Amino acid sequence: MLCGASQRLGCLGFADDMIVVAKSVQGMSKQLAIVSDFCWGFGLELNVCKCKSVLLRRTRDCMVVDTAAKWSIEGKEISQAPAEGTMKYLGVEFTPLKGPRMFGLDGRLREMLEGIGASGTGP
Repeated sequence: MLCGASQRLGCLGFADDMIVVAKSVQGMSKQLAIVSDFCWGFGLELNVCKCKSVLLRRTRDCMVVDTAAKWSIEGKEISQAPAEGTMKYLGVEFTPLKGPRMFGLDGRLREMLEGIGASGTGP
């Protein structure tokens, strides 16, 4: 679950993209069943080929990617995200263990602000 100031989230969605999170293997299985039932109920179809799964486990010293858990939707197995590879969600690249890749963000932000200043409209 994603913990916020006053509530926990089990799912984040935007347009046709979604992230489903859970605190346990069993919890993820339940979450995926809910997503599957929702899609079926509204005549929607999941593109399982575009889905990725990752299971992070906390050890005594760090977080590790556990490749033992396998999930499926409607009998189709969800492929596992590579532990060291990158994934993209809503245009943001991230890795399972390191989070979002923020390379160049400060430079891009500076360029955008300079562009706003040069346009004469100001912030």
